[in-house]
Amino acid sequence: MLVALARSRTGDGSRPRASGASVPLAESQERSAPDTPVEAFLRLLADNGHRLPDETATPVADVVYHLAGAEVAVFLEHEGARRLTEQDEYRMMDDGWLVIRAGAEPDWKDTVRAYPDVFGIGRDHRGGDR
Repeated sequence: MLVALARSRTGDGSRPRASGASVPLAESQERSAPDTPVEAFLRLLADNGHRLPDETATPVADVVYHLAGAEVAVFLEHEGARRLTEQDEYRMMDDGWLVIRAGAEPDWKDTVRAYPDVFGIGRDHRGGDR
């Protein structure tokens, strides 16, 4: 749901939204807590002004970015998470992927800060740019 919201566009407000239509991200955040770890990670990115991913929950990784000159695969540690073996990680790197192991939820902010070229610099707690 959050991915669809992140990719949605808001209208000019002249037409009411149809039932099941996209809801602006800020409005959706007020309604409910994330349902999945991927949604929680997206919420962290959105709430802090970071770049949102191009794809989520793919066969490749939990979160995928297609950046100029780089394909980035982000793996989140959570119950039911796909286990990336060291051999799989090296294989992906050989294929040109940047592989980021984001760890468990308490570590996500540190991971995001460590990769500003992927996630962007975001905003600090005062709402300004870092």
